[in-house]
Amino acid sequence: MKKRVLSLLLCFVLAAGLLSVCAPPAQAGTIAGVVEQFLNQPDQIKKLFGKEVAHGDCGPAENEASVHYKIYEVTNPTVVQDNPVLQQIWQEHDYREDAQYYGVYIFGNGPMADYEVTGQKGQKGQKAPWLRDVDGVDLDAGETIGEDYLVLAYIAGATDEEWDGRTEHYTGVPNVGDRAFKDCNYLTCVYLNDGIATIGDHAFYTDEYLSAINMPRKLELIDKYAFYGCDTLTFVRAGACSRLKRIEDHAFYSCTMLAELRLPNCLTYIGPWAFAWDRILGQEDTTLGLPSSLQVIDTGAFAFVNHHKNLNIPANVTRIGDYAFLCDYYMNNLTFSPGDKPLTIGKAAFAGDNHMKSVDLSNRVAQIDRCAFAGCELLEEAYFGDKIDTIQARAFTSVDAALQLAIKTVLNGILAPDDPDGNEEHADDIAAGLTQIAKVTQLKRAIFKNAPAKTITGAADTNSSFPRDCVVYYPQGNYTWAAELKDDGTWQGYKTGLWHGDHIAQFADTVVDPTCTKQGYTHHACTVKGCTYAPVDDTYVAATDHTWVKTQTYPASCTEQGTAFYKCSACGATRTEKIAALGHDLSRCDLFPATCTKPGRVVGTCARCGVQIDEVIPAKGHDYSYADVRTEPTCTESGHYKGTCPTCGKDYDDVIPALDHDWGEWVVAQEPTATTTGYRYHICARCNARVGEDIPKLHTHTWDAGVVTTKPDCIHAGVRTYTCTDCGATKTETIPATGEHTFVAKEIPATCTTGGYILCTCSACGTTQRYDASEPLGHKWNSGQVTTKPTEDMAGVRTYTCTVCGDTKTETIPATGVHVHTWQLTKRAPATCTEDGYDLYTCAKCGAVEHRNEVAAFGHKMNAGEVVIKPTATTSGVRVYTCSVCGETKAETIPATGLPSACPGGPTCPGYAFRDMPAPDNWAHAGLDYCIYSGYINGLSATTVDPSGTCTRAQLVCILYRIQGEPKVVEGYELDKLRAPFDDVPRGQWYTNAILWAKLTRIVNGTSATTFDPSGQITREQLAAILYRYTAKYAPDATGNAASLADYPDAGSVSAYARDAMAWAVGNGLIKGLPHDKTDYLEPGGSTTRAQVATILMRYKQATA
Repeated sequence: MKKRVLSLLLCFVLAAGLLSVCAPPAQAGTIAGVVEQFLNQPDQIKKLFGKEVAHGDCGPAENEASVHYKIYEVTNPTVVQDNPVLQQIWQEHDYREDAQYYGVYIFGNGPMADYEVTGQKGQKGQKAPWLRDVDGVDLDAGETIGEDYLVLAYIAGATDEEWDGRTEHYTGVPNVGDRAFKDCNYLTCVYLNDGIATIGDHAFYTDEYLSAINMPRKLELIDKYAFYGCDTLTFVRAGACSRLKRIEDHAFYSCTMLAELRLPNCLTYIGPWAFAWDRILGQEDTTLGLPSSLQVIDTGAFAFVNHHKNLNIPANVTRIGDYAFLCDYYMNNLTFSPGDKPLTIGKAAFAGDNHMKSVDLSNRVAQIDRCAFAGCELLEEAYFGDKIDTIQARAFTSVDAALQLAIKTVLNGILAPDDPDGNEEHADDIAAGLTQIAKVTQLKRAIFKNAPAKTITGAADTNSSFPRDCVVYYPQGNYTWAAELKDDGTWQGYKTGLWHGDHIAQFADTVVDPTCTKQGYTHHACTVKGCTYAPVDDTYVAATDHTWVKTQTYPASCTEQGTAFYKCSACGATRTEKIAALGHDLSRCDLFPATCTKPGRVVGTCARCGVQIDEVIPAKGHDYSYADVRTEPTCTESGHYKGTCPTCGKDYDDVIPALDHDWGEWVVAQEPTATTTGYRYHICARCNARVGEDIPKLHTHTWDAGVVTTKPDCIHAGVRTYTCTDCGATKTETIPATGEHTFVAKEIPATCTTGGYILCTCSACGTTQRYDASEPLGHKWNSGQVTTKPTEDMAGVRTYTCTVCGDTKTETIPATGVHVHTWQLTKRAPATCTEDGYDLYTCAKCGAVEHRNEVAAFGHKMNAGEVVIKPTATTSGVRVYTCSVCGETKAETIPATGLPSACPGGPTCPGYAFRDMPAPDNWAHAGLDYCIYSGYINGLSATTVDPSGTCTRAQLVCILYRIQGEPKVVEGYELDKLRAPFDDVPRGQWYTNAILWAKLTRIVNGTSATTFDPSGQITREQLAAILYRYTAKYAPDATGNAASLADYPDAGSVSAYARDAMAWAVGNGLIKGLPHDKTDYLEPGGSTTRAQVATILMRYKQATA
């Protein structure tokens, strides 16, 4: 423990030294600051080397070595005495003040030797010579400094190095030898120059305070155990390495402070346990970034790396080894990039990753080995695609005892082969991991989007692929069938529901209770988010009607109705009910009865309301019961009564009016129809007379959509009139007033004295709103006219008239007598870049003015200009100049740079980065130079452009799309929101937007109505046709100059759609004949290489420039 504390403190010592030469003091005292400064300015490490104390050779055979080393002192007494951190080390840990630290510089030509190999009969082999030299330096007290005191290493690569005032010239050191710095406990910073291709076996093994090391760009291999147990290694930045293919087993095992991992997009293999127990790798809540070039993630590669939540497996990975992501506790989002290569997942590969709730394995996963997802106790749902073939025993349950023992043996033995104590450092982690993977995954649903796997282990014992409570879903026709594990080890299938679109329809009832006025209903539909599928119609329940409770009563009076108020106890609705008037109470009135022939009278006061009453009672009429002559009236004829009234005793002889018919209900004898009339009749109950009538044909109005016959406005309601389309009948409907004004704007221009404004008036109600628009214009006075001439002793008057509005103003003209001006400086106007300067003097007596000391405008002082748009080979740029006095600007066009007439080759060549670039004197070089420089053609990789490769349809369309500037909106459509019109052009591909653009602009068509064939080869006539359509769209003036094809023997084989385009391309020199037996042929159906397309595009751009 004491050694580790001392080593960590030494890192701070080094921090102070490094920061003193390459960083501001604010970063002192932090290892992270040391590492950042070292990686950003690696040459600063040389400045920490002091006096040379030893040197020697370190090639494979020391007597013939061409690789050399020098050992230097790192600190000096002055630095030590002034360093408070080192002072603290002396005081707390008995370090001597005369202790010295060292650095090594390795340079030369050829490989380093391998050291500390096993000798005969298990004896220890040879140490690296720089460690032996440092080991031999004695202190004053006789102590020997061991390799723990080596703190810096600088290993030169394939470049010239200046050292000790001279330049060392050499081919370079291509490797770091095996065990070169093994167990250098104080080694803190290492710089590897470019040219280092291999970091050897155990090269920095258990250098537990190695904090900073860079990864050379030409690095190809990091060998096994290279950085094993480097506890304080902070960064692995290999993103710039262009050749790194393999990271071998245990390479970064147990680098527990690893905070950043950048892997290059050329890496194909990560070896067993390469990053196991890198506990801070990726940091919590982030994504572990794996390069798309990766093909194999071997056994335990990221085991117990438990601080990243998101993991995506790239499309080229075909194997995830056993235990690859074992006990990655924080992972909760596992995805697989789509691709065509089947993927195998090894034993317990994701076992114990207990934060995942769902995993989609439908992209590429073909085989899932034993216990692959065991112990993922939160995992509830797994999806499988059409490539799944085998799911081994216990893949989604728990790890059985036998496999637990095997895993424990692996973790305690294989992970630490050089450690006699086994893997005790991680004993607690191993114990917790074994406990976790023994837990049962709570998988509830295993959903196969297509056919289920050919092999799913389903034995009745505990070796089933899925837990006993898990239901396996798979499609069969339109329905989904679920399989349930039975005790005899077989799967019992039963239909569960529809497979609707891309999911299993899961149905539930939504019940809405009826109200007093509305029906209730039950809605049976799918509950999956975003799905609205309902297989059956809703069922309804009648409304319950109101339950009225009387809440208040206004009683009726003698002459006015009363009102009763009711409220529904269920919904709170209200209603009112009228109570009939009571009529007057006549109990206190005088009654004068009516007679047979005279009316009576009621006079008095109402006993209820007290109102005065004086009402007439109609005469009763005679009693005709005992008439001597009685002729009864009928329905149509009057009657006659003659006799003496028994009531009044008077004789009467009265004519009684006819009674009229007493008609009964209508009886329908014939119902009407839509085409015939009906008939009905009724019978008089008194005389049995019968009268009938026709019933019109049946008609139900068919109203049209209606026409607004009176438009509503802000205050007036409108009218919509509907007309029956059958009979022409009409009905009207009120349209409510809009409440919104219909303003009509009128611009009132400014005058000399008043500002302009916009007056908005509502055409319906006259409401106005005013909005100021401009300031008063001010008068424009003319030169004035003398309206009163001055005399010698009397002033005159000059009148000025406004030329706009006619207003006038006057000005006094002094008397003509002798007058001496009293001039005063009233204004000083300095000259500007564009206006003259002057002094304005005014006479204090008469107001006369004059200009003096006039200075001409001095013009702009423009700066050297700034390039705001850089020119390219084909487009011009813009330079903007700014006046340093007034700030005004002017712009100037910068001509397009163009390409040199002949490429000189070398680093200045646009295609220099591509290994397969033709030589400058090759016919294809100029066209490729032009298209690469202009950004029209990209390489297929960082080092290949594939000039002889066949150009595909997608590649050609993408080139034209780049020439056009890669627009995002075409013909009014946003490309990112469109679905491609072809089934073989999915969203998100590198060519999708280019094909959408070409289709919308009619530059290309598909190979059929539904296919485009992106990878199909472009023939010569297809290339001509596409370029011709492109020119017609964007440069129609350049579609002329067609040539005759008659001179070519195979002109007749040109397709009809391409004849005009081929003639145009030949006439403009874009396509030339291919010689065969001294005769040129068009070869319209021949394929086109990428170099040929580049050359034709260069000719095209030159011809249409």
